[in-house]
Amino acid sequence: MVSVVMPVYNVENYIRKSIASVLEQTYMDVELVIIDDGSTDGTSNICDEYAGHYSNITCIHKINEGQGVARTMGYMLAKGEYITYLDGDDWLEPQAIEQMMIAAQNNDVDMVVADCYYVYIADDKLEKKYSKIRYESGAIIGKEDNPEKINLFRTFSWAKLYRREFLLNMNFYQPSYAYEDVATIPLLIAKAEKIAYVGIPVYNYLKTRNESTIHNENKIKDMKRAIRTLYSGFLKLEVADMYKVELKRLIWSQIRFMCIQHNLINHGIQNKCESNIEELNEMLQLMKELYPDFMYPDSCNIKITNNRYLDKAICKLLINPKELCLVEDMADQRERISISWEDTNKEYIVDSMKYVNNDSETIVWNIADDIFRNVWG
Repeated sequence: MVSVVMPVYNVENYIRKSIASVLEQTYMDVELVIIDDGSTDGTSNICDEYAGHYSNITCIHKINEGQGVARTMGYMLAKGEYITYLDGDDWLEPQAIEQMMIAAQNNDVDMVVADCYYVYIADDKLEKKYSKIRYESGAIIGKEDNPEKINLFRTFSWAKLYRREFLLNMNFYQPSYAYEDVATIPLLIAKAEKIAYVGIPVYNYLKTRNESTIHNENKIKDMKRAIRTLYSGFLKLEVADMYKVELKRLIWSQIRFMCIQHNLINHGIQNKCESNIEELNEMLQLMKELYPDFMYPDSCNIKITNNRYLDKAICKLLINPKELCLVEDMADQRERISISWEDTNKEYIVDSMKYVNNDSETIVWNIADDIFRNVWG
């Protein structure tokens, strides 16, 4: 049996589609465990309605403690040999569980990782964008194989299948604060004896829901807590040395994500917004705290290497969201990208032509990986 664990909080406008996607799975031996995390809208009634009609749906109501706590409770209560997670505003593709279970059972793995769709809704129109992991489909990755997997296989809980025994042996527990996935999922990826990668989209992630739990005023504080938890977890389980370079890269990518999410670079520097600059400095100081060799003179001129031109290229490609959009536009046109600066005659060449067969998003992230390897590889 596969247990689908669904933490929900105030998703009355989305949850019917989410539940329906579980009921419509081509794999039949499925239970749905809904953990209602103290919803205050009509979500609780909808969950009870479905639980009353379907014997394979269980709904537990609890006080609000956060999505991570709800996920943990769900897998502890689950009866299935395997666990997969589904958020209450997202939905599964019809063959999602079947495809992941084929990979799990044929290869006796602790985890299965799959692709997803990013879903955007604007003017009542739904647009799905395929987000593919940069790995060979069908690959089986051992515990000692390719440490870069902690970056490649994403920090999301969802679009994955877990052997429940593996979660129990890991004493898997997600914290109550936001970015609970960042704090925990990479460690599961690092400790799994075997992982199978299924190179098809199995999950639909709704990115344009404004009231989603990812939006809250404590985001920066929660991300800092998540990164510290992640870092201490790798130390505690004695895998920090094995993943030394990759963990540093992962933590920097999360800090970069926060800079882009808050637009801290543009708002803080162009508008001279003190609060944004302070938040930016907090994130950069965390990197300095964990990695003393990470050096920067100030928030406007981040220093990662001893090559200031390369540093500027990293900032442009990996922090500045406007430049990232420019790179993606050029990647769409399959152009060779050249970054230069007005005050010098130097330039840093990024050759996107070698990724000509990839989509533009993949090209951008491959470029980012190339720069990371140049810096820390």
